[in-house]
Amino acid sequence: MTKEAFMIAVRAWRDSHPNREDAYLSVIPKQVADSMALEGDFVDVQFLEENLANL
Repeated sequence: MTKEAFMIAVRAWRDSHPNREDAYLSVIPKQVADSMALEGDFVDVQFLEENLANL
């Protein structure tokens, strides 16, 4: 990917996610579930999403 194409993708992401903090927080449950899956543990992504809202 060229530097220009990368910057276009970044700008498009920023435009589609005006509240970056919410965008970052929204992917935490999947990242945790993926990390735990690599360790051989199962985790329910929906459970993580529901509990993230309670933090």
